[in-house]
Amino acid sequence: MKAKALFVAIISLAFAAAGRAGSILSFDVSVNTAPIEGQSGYLAFDFLGGTPVENNTVTIGSFSTDAALGAATLSGGATGSLVPGPATLDDSQFLNELLQPVTFGATATFTLSFTTNVAPTGIPDSFSFFLLNSALFPYATSDPTGAGSFLTVPIDQANLSPQVFTSDFASVTVTPVTTATPEPAPAVSLALGCLALAAARIRRR
Repeated sequence: MKAKALFVAIISLAFAAAGRAGSILSFDVSVNTAPIEGQSGYLAFDFLGGTPVENNTVTIGSFSTDAALGAATLSGGATGSLVPGPATLDDSQFLNELLQPVTFGATATFTLSFTTNVAPTGIPDSFSFFLLNSALFPYATSDPTGAGSFLTVPIDQANLSPQVFTSDFASVTVTPVTTATPEPAPAVSLALGCLALAAARIRRR
Protein backbone atom coordinates (compact mmCIF):
# COMPACT_ATOMS: atom_id res chain seq x y z
CA MET A 1 0.00 0.00 0.00
CA LYS A 2 2.88 2.37 0.77
CA ALA A 3 4.34 1.69 -2.67
CA LYS A 4 1.01 2.45 -4.33
CA ALA A 5 0.70 5.68 -2.35
CA LEU A 6 4.19 6.66 -3.48
CA PHE A 7 3.22 5.86 -7.08
CA VAL A 8 0.19 8.17 -6.91
CA ALA A 9 2.21 10.95 -5.28
CA ILE A 10 4.90 10.80 -7.95
CA ILE A 11 2.29 10.93 -10.73
CA SER A 12 0.80 14.06 -9.15
CA LEU A 13 4.22 15.67 -8.86
CA ALA A 14 5.08 14.90 -12.48
CA PHE A 15 1.88 16.42 -13.86
CA ALA A 16 2.06 19.44 -11.57
CA ALA A 17 5.63 20.17 -12.66
CA ALA A 18 4.78 19.60 -16.31
CA GLY A 19 1.88 22.05 -16.02
CA ARG A 20 4.28 24.76 -14.85
CA ALA A 21 6.66 24.33 -17.79
CA GLY A 22 6.09 27.07 -20.36
CA SER A 23 6.12 26.55 -24.11
CA ILE A 24 7.43 28.97 -26.72
CA LEU A 25 5.37 30.32 -29.60
CA SER A 26 6.73 32.39 -32.47
CA PHE A 27 5.08 34.62 -35.05
CA ASP A 28 6.36 36.42 -38.14
CA VAL A 29 5.04 39.98 -38.25
CA SER A 30 4.93 42.15 -41.37
CA VAL A 31 4.05 45.86 -41.11
CA ASN A 32 3.04 47.93 -44.15
CA THR A 33 3.61 51.61 -43.38
CA ALA A 34 3.40 52.91 -46.96
CA PRO A 35 0.57 55.39 -46.12
CA ILE A 36 2.83 57.22 -43.63
CA GLU A 37 6.16 56.75 -45.46
CA GLY A 38 8.52 59.66 -44.92
CA GLN A 39 6.89 60.80 -41.67
CA SER A 40 8.71 60.80 -38.34
CA GLY A 41 7.39 58.66 -35.50
CA TYR A 42 8.00 55.62 -33.36
CA LEU A 43 7.62 51.87 -33.22
CA ALA A 44 6.49 50.97 -29.70
CA PHE A 45 6.87 47.42 -28.39
CA ASP A 46 5.06 47.20 -25.02
CA PHE A 47 4.88 44.27 -22.61
CA LEU A 48 2.54 44.68 -19.64
CA GLY A 49 3.25 42.51 -16.61
CA GLY A 50 0.20 40.89 -15.08
CA THR A 51 -0.35 39.60 -11.57
CA PRO A 52 0.94 37.43 -10.09
CA VAL A 53 4.35 37.68 -11.80
CA GLU A 54 4.41 34.88 -14.38
CA ASN A 55 8.06 35.20 -15.51
CA ASN A 56 7.33 35.53 -19.22
CA THR A 57 9.49 37.10 -21.91
CA VAL A 58 8.94 38.36 -25.45
CA THR A 59 11.89 38.25 -27.83
CA ILE A 60 11.96 40.47 -30.92
CA GLY A 61 14.27 39.06 -33.58
CA SER A 62 15.06 39.09 -37.31
CA PHE A 63 14.10 42.75 -37.49
CA SER A 64 14.31 44.32 -40.96
CA THR A 65 13.00 47.61 -42.33
CA ASP A 66 13.58 50.28 -44.95
CA ALA A 67 12.87 52.93 -42.32
CA ALA A 68 15.61 55.17 -40.91
CA LEU A 69 16.19 54.32 -37.24
CA GLY A 70 17.18 56.56 -34.35
CA ALA A 71 18.45 55.60 -30.89
CA ALA A 72 15.93 53.44 -29.06
CA THR A 73 14.74 54.07 -25.51
CA LEU A 74 14.44 51.04 -23.21
CA SER A 75 12.36 51.04 -20.04
CA GLY A 76 11.38 48.49 -17.41
CA GLY A 77 12.51 44.98 -18.32
CA ALA A 78 13.58 45.83 -21.88
CA THR A 79 17.07 44.84 -23.04
CA GLY A 80 18.95 44.48 -26.31
CA SER A 81 18.18 46.22 -29.61
CA LEU A 82 16.23 45.71 -32.80
CA VAL A 83 19.43 45.94 -34.86
CA PRO A 84 21.43 43.77 -34.80
CA GLY A 85 19.05 42.21 -32.29
CA PRO A 86 17.54 40.50 -30.55
CA ALA A 87 15.60 42.65 -28.12
CA THR A 88 13.87 41.14 -25.09
CA LEU A 89 11.01 42.34 -22.92
CA ASP A 90 10.26 40.67 -19.59
CA ASP A 91 7.42 41.16 -17.10
CA SER A 92 9.54 42.48 -14.23
CA GLN A 93 7.69 45.81 -14.25
CA PHE A 94 4.12 46.77 -15.10
CA LEU A 95 5.26 48.56 -18.30
CA ASN A 96 8.26 47.19 -20.16
CA GLU A 97 8.91 49.01 -23.43
CA LEU A 98 11.23 49.37 -26.39
CA LEU A 99 10.51 52.70 -28.07
CA GLN A 100 12.19 52.99 -31.47
CA PRO A 101 12.31 56.41 -33.24
CA VAL A 102 11.95 56.09 -37.01
CA THR A 103 11.42 57.95 -40.20
CA PHE A 104 8.87 55.55 -41.60
CA GLY A 105 9.63 53.58 -44.73
CA ALA A 106 7.21 51.30 -46.53
CA THR A 107 7.75 48.08 -44.57
CA ALA A 108 9.08 46.49 -41.42
CA THR A 109 9.28 42.81 -40.50
CA PHE A 110 10.25 40.96 -37.34
CA THR A 111 9.68 37.76 -35.41
CA LEU A 112 8.06 37.60 -31.96
CA SER A 113 8.83 34.65 -29.68
CA PHE A 114 6.86 34.20 -26.46
CA THR A 115 7.11 32.08 -23.38
CA THR A 116 3.66 31.04 -22.20
CA ASN A 117 3.67 30.64 -18.44
CA VAL A 118 0.05 31.10 -17.43
CA ALA A 119 -1.16 31.57 -13.86
CA PRO A 120 -4.43 29.77 -13.06
CA THR A 121 -5.86 32.99 -11.64
CA GLY A 122 -4.98 36.65 -11.89
CA ILE A 123 -4.27 39.08 -14.72
CA PRO A 124 -2.26 37.70 -17.68
CA ASP A 125 0.80 39.35 -19.21
CA SER A 126 0.08 41.09 -22.52
CA PHE A 127 2.19 42.29 -25.46
CA SER A 128 1.14 45.14 -27.77
CA PHE A 129 2.69 46.81 -30.81
CA PHE A 130 1.95 50.45 -31.66
CA LEU A 131 2.86 52.98 -34.32
CA LEU A 132 3.17 56.48 -32.86
CA ASN A 133 3.40 59.86 -34.57
CA SER A 134 6.13 62.40 -33.83
CA ALA A 135 4.17 63.67 -30.81
CA LEU A 136 4.06 60.13 -29.35
CA PHE A 137 0.33 59.74 -30.03
CA PRO A 138 -0.75 56.35 -31.44
CA TYR A 139 -2.16 56.19 -34.94
CA ALA A 140 -5.85 55.29 -34.77
CA THR A 141 -6.79 51.62 -35.21
CA SER A 142 -9.85 49.44 -34.74
CA ASP A 143 -8.55 48.40 -31.30
CA PRO A 144 -11.81 48.31 -29.25
CA THR A 145 -10.03 49.53 -26.11
CA GLY A 146 -9.18 52.81 -27.83
CA ALA A 147 -5.47 52.38 -27.06
CA GLY A 148 -4.55 52.25 -30.75
CA SER A 149 -2.73 48.93 -30.76
CA PHE A 150 -2.00 47.35 -34.15
CA LEU A 151 -1.27 43.97 -32.53
CA THR A 152 -2.05 42.61 -29.07
CA VAL A 153 -1.07 39.18 -27.74
CA PRO A 154 -2.45 38.27 -24.29
CA ILE A 155 -0.57 35.40 -22.66
CA ASP A 156 -3.69 33.76 -21.29
CA GLN A 157 -3.27 30.22 -22.61
CA ALA A 158 -0.59 27.88 -23.95
CA ASN A 159 -1.69 28.44 -27.57
CA LEU A 160 -1.58 32.18 -28.15
CA SER A 161 -4.15 34.02 -30.26
CA PRO A 162 -2.78 37.33 -31.62
CA GLN A 163 -5.35 40.08 -32.05
CA VAL A 164 -4.68 42.19 -35.17
CA PHE A 165 -6.42 45.54 -35.68
CA THR A 166 -6.97 47.55 -38.86
CA SER A 167 -6.06 51.15 -39.61
CA ASP A 168 -6.04 53.69 -42.44
CA PHE A 169 -2.40 54.49 -41.63
CA ALA A 170 -0.76 51.05 -41.75
CA SER A 171 -1.52 47.35 -41.72
CA VAL A 172 -0.09 44.35 -39.86
CA THR A 173 0.00 40.71 -40.93
CA VAL A 174 0.82 37.93 -38.45
CA THR A 175 1.84 34.39 -39.41
CA PRO A 176 2.45 31.60 -36.85
CA VAL A 177 5.95 30.10 -37.16
CA THR A 178 6.26 27.21 -34.74
CA THR A 179 4.80 25.71 -31.63
CA ALA A 180 7.72 24.24 -29.74
CA THR A 181 7.12 21.38 -27.33
CA PRO A 182 9.09 22.30 -24.20
CA GLU A 183 11.78 19.96 -22.99
CA PRO A 184 11.05 18.59 -19.52
CA ALA A 185 12.09 20.96 -16.77
CA PRO A 186 14.46 19.53 -14.11
CA ALA A 187 11.56 19.00 -11.71
CA VAL A 188 9.66 17.13 -14.40
CA SER A 189 12.65 14.95 -15.25
CA LEU A 190 13.20 14.12 -11.58
CA ALA A 191 9.54 13.32 -11.06
CA LEU A 192 9.43 11.05 -14.11
CA GLY A 193 12.58 9.26 -12.96
CA CYS A 194 11.06 8.64 -9.54
CA LEU A 195 7.87 7.51 -11.25
CA ALA A 196 9.77 4.85 -13.17
CA LEU A 197 11.46 3.62 -10.00
CA ALA A 198 8.15 3.50 -8.15
CA ALA A 199 6.55 1.54 -10.99
CA ALA A 200 9.39 -0.97 -10.96
CA ARG A 201 9.06 -1.39 -7.19
CA ILE A 202 5.32 -2.06 -7.46
CA ARG A 203 5.88 -4.61 -10.20
CA ARG A 204 8.45 -6.45 -8.05
CA ARG A 205 5.98 -6.60 -5.19
